[in-house]
Amino acid sequence: MGNERDQIMNLVNQQTAQLLRQENSLVRQVIQGYENARRDLLASFTDRFNSLGENPDPAVIRQLATDMNMIRAIEARLAQLQQETEGLLSEGLQSVGGAGWSAAMQEVGVLARGLGINLMRFAVDPNLELTIGAAVGQVTGWASTLQSRITATLRESLASGDRFSTIVRQVFGQNGGIWPNGRTSAELMVRRAVIQAYNNARMLFYEQSQQYVPGLQKQAVAAISGRTTETCLMVHGQIKPLNEPFQLEGKEAFSGRLMQPPFHWHCRTVVVGYHPIFEDSSGMKTSDMLRQAQMELADR
Repeated sequence: MGNERDQIMNLVNQQTAQLLRQENSLVRQVIQGYENARRDLLASFTDRFNSLGENPDPAVIRQLATDMNMIRAIEARLAQLQQETEGLLSEGLQSVGGAGWSAAMQEVGVLARGLGINLMRFAVDPNLELTIGAAVGQVTGWASTLQSRITATLRESLASGDRFSTIVRQVFGQNGGIWPNGRTSAELMVRRAVIQAYNNARMLFYEQSQQYVPGLQKQAVAAISGRTTETCLMVHGQIKPLNEPFQLEGKEAFSGRLMQPPFHWHCRTVVVGYHPIFEDSSGMKTSDMLRQAQMELADR
């Protein structure tokens, strides 16, 4: 073995930077779709309300609660938003999953060469649909939730005869409005879906490669900085067999046991292929990784 682990860690740093660019690009596209839908809905609702004349009587406003054409138009626009979001995510996460697969392939290739394993023996199946289906469903589920909350709130407010400004504030207001909260939730879910699809693809490659690379394991590698969560600092460097979960601590963690990142919202940790022989020759040993994380924790 040479410095294969150091090569792999350098690759991880480069790939993580590229992953962040992909993530930000996908988030911008999804949020733009939400903004377009917000503008369309607000314009439609404003036009419908203006048709009632200036300062309409509350009794007239209450009649809008039974206007099924208006409700159906809102539901149709939100259904369109969900469909658009699904399309963006399917394409974007397919690209992210492909990047994760290629990254794992590079890393296992480096490791295999160091172990003297013939790469021509590899025969793996990049079935990336397994890595993105659940992630897409998690995000687009928020569009359905948003639709239900908006139509329910709108009907309740109209039935109460609330003024136009009150209804707009409840639905679209920046401070506590349903729409901004739904958009923020969508952004969080997109970011989670990206890191999930990326790491799922990596794990898929490792699992298929272990028959060719005896001793292949997985290791959690966090992006260490002043913003790294306690959860990721405490899991940084942890090594597990491919079929066993990482043990997690810290209040940010989704769960105490997860097979691969994301471990929490805005997680930047990645799962990396590991082999015990790394400890014999690499410039950075696992003990160094653990020490680095402990030093960051101690400084807080």
